[in-house]
Amino acid sequence: MPSIKRSSLFYGQYQWCARFHMPECHALRRLAHRWIDRTLAQRRRWGRKLVARPVGSWQGAWAPLEIGPEIENDLHVLCDLLLQDHTPRRIRIQEDHMFVYSNDPALFHRLQSLRTCQLCEVIGVELTGTPGAVNLRSSDHALRTYLRASRLPAHTAGSVRAFLRAQQDVRLSPSLAAWCDNTWLWTQRHFFFDHRSSSTINMLELIAPGLAKSTLTIATDK
Repeated sequence: MPSIKRSSLFYGQYQWCARFHMPECHALRRLAHRWIDRTLAQRRRWGRKLVARPVGSWQGAWAPLEIGPEIENDLHVLCDLLLQDHTPRRIRIQEDHMFVYSNDPALFHRLQSLRTCQLCEVIGVELTGTPGAVNLRSSDHALRTYLRASRLPAHTAGSVRAFLRAQQDVRLSPSLAAWCDNTWLWTQRHFFFDHRSSSTINMLELIAPGLAKSTLTIATDK
């Protein structure tokens, strides 16, 4: 099975990702038989589905929709399988495709046994660098802290900005630096800053409790 080199696992914990093609698998989003029946009934009443969107046009291309008993049965069987199988996994569902993340590739073969569930590809992660750390070629800092997405009171946002600007040993991400130069109250999950000591986080917690989401060690090649 092919693999890709990455510094982290899929969603931070799963080594393998499988992509399946299964018609109407979006009906599995709630993993409930009643929801499958309701979704398929609505789709049948609609009678057609969007199959393409021509480039440069807002007009979709539609095709007749046929949901036979085989598809309906396999959806219910797959629902039971996923409810009864306690293998740790994460599932991301699109219209007719399902991405399953797991550390046990045998789960993929159990899903593939269904008639309408086609296994398209399986990709593994070959870890590079230090797992669970931010891997950089070089850095003058030891830690990286990410912020939570939240709306801060105006006075708290001002205090956070003043604090971060005053830290000479802190390197702000471009987006966080832009936030510090404005009056926005919302912080985003991709905001981060690099620093040298955990005392920086302790001070930030006093100013805005809970704003720091996670802190990772920075591993360097040099």
